[in-house]
Amino acid sequence: MPAVLNATAHTPLAPRKSHLSTSDLLCPRSVAPALSDLKPENLGKLRHEWSSMLNLGPSTIDPLSTSMADHADNPAEKRIFTTGEAAELCGLSQQTIIRSFDKGRIHGFKVPGSKFRRIPRDELIRFMKDSGIPVSLLGEKYRILIVDDDPTHTALVEHALASDGRFECRAAANGYDAGLETERFRPDVILLDFMLPDIDGAIVCRRVRERDEFKRTRVLFISAVSDDAQLSAIKKAGADDFVRKPINAGDLVARLSALIAKRR
Repeated sequence: MPAVLNATAHTPLAPRKSHLSTSDLLCPRSVAPALSDLKPENLGKLRHEWSSMLNLGPSTIDPLSTSMADHADNPAEKRIFTTGEAAELCGLSQQTIIRSFDKGRIHGFKVPGSKFRRIPRDELIRFMKDSGIPVSLLGEKYRILIVDDDPTHTALVEHALASDGRFECRAAANGYDAGLETERFRPDVILLDFMLPDIDGAIVCRRVRERDEFKRTRVLFISAVSDDAQLSAIKKAGADDFVRKPINAGDLVARLSALIAKRR
């Protein structure tokens, strides 16, 4: 029996209805009010069990707000999607989404006691990015990490990408900070200088390539290097592209768009 029903066993469920809303499927109206009466320690346990059911972090899902989030009209505010909603956002048929779900290409969960499939927001975003499907309808931007110790160059790149509107940027001025930001920010593309204050960019690139969770992260070197040995090191490190400084803003956006398309 689902954890949410165990936690509120004293509350009778509403009679079966012929048409259930999305919020009813995730959290029946007769159950939801009783959740607010739970003791804090029991509510914390319930949150953990719901998060485990969705294969998400322990603080990701709140049973008091899940039904509202799922019922939101704006895709940018939704946290849980039906297969029909996912299909519309991806420009695919619902059957394609269902097959992808059943084959494990999209991870999610089935509503307890039913065959209805639900897809968490982060998982839908991952699937869309991996498939080269624009995520703008979800209010998401592509994450770009700029690794360069030249603040002028960093500011120019940030301005160019902000003007485009499809990108969210963060910056790091050395290899150590680049590693921290890669872990925290999970960038889609890293714009990497070769000559950094602590280590060369090729080492940063190799470390990214060694991690399975970053296998779809693209690395674009933007550097003034021209030495054949350095260019060879960049290629061997696993760089996806290289461009010499200074770079034109339009060319940068075009190269980023091409790299993002290659994340399929």
